[in-house]
Amino acid sequence: MKRSINKTQIISSAIGVAVAMTASHFVNANIKERDLAKFQQELVEWNKRLPQKVEDYTTLTSVKLEKSHLKYVYNVTSDKIDPTRFSIAMNEQLKQMFCTNKDMEAIRHHFDVSYLYYDNSKRLIDQFEFPKGYCKP
Repeated sequence: MKRSINKTQIISSAIGVAVAMTASHFVNANIKERDLAKFQQELVEWNKRLPQKVEDYTTLTSVKLEKSHLKYVYNVTSDKIDPTRFSIAMNEQLKQMFCTNKDMEAIRHHFDVSYLYYDNSKRLIDQFEFPKGYCKP
């Protein structure tokens, strides 16, 4: 029997991954003063540990830095996902997490950030964009 993914699982997956990622790799990081090449190398090392299952239905597959654009790429493994409900559920939760989480502070001030979610067929379900400076005080 196929289980459908619910809104709470999607939200907790996205927030859990983002917080875990930033907490373990970027807490107290002063990216402005860091060497970008070193930061890129850290991402290369981190990607060697991926994919990483975050929830029953969500796997972090890669983290990419392209110029000043940081991209978190996820695979959602449920075959019963409603893209509209997914977008609605994720949009506000990601915005709130991105703009209020202290661990994201250095990242949100120095990078454009995208969260990209794909299904099992490698089709984009949705992506959420947060340009540098998105969260204004």
